[in-house]
Amino acid sequence: MKQGDRVKISDEKGIYTVIRSISPKKVLVTTDDGLEIPLLKEGLIVISKENEELYHASSGKKKESLEFYEKSVLLLEFVIKESRTYSPDRENHLLNLREKIGTLHRDADTSMAKRC
Repeated sequence: MKQGDRVKISDEKGIYTVIRSISPKKVLVTTDDGLEIPLLKEGLIVISKENEELYHASSGKKKESLEFYEKSVLLLEFVIKESRTYSPDRENHLLNLREKIGTLHRDADTSMAKRC
């Protein structure tokens, strides 16, 4: 990670900007409101400009998000199978995607129960 990178905590809302590295395992980030926060690098995902735009466009669109995550799981499962090598990073990413899908399903179920 380098200064200016846009990062996201994998299972939380919000996007941050990296200010600088403060140790081999931590970076100092800033929120869009200017709040500076030290965070562990291992919990952050660097996102591209295109992915950031997609993130903002999809905020609040749980049905579309669920479809996106489900397609991502299928694609990643294919990559893992075809690579024929073990990658803890890929396995961890797959686990995170499945957890997010579970969360979206639970949120949808809760939302439906409130309407009834």
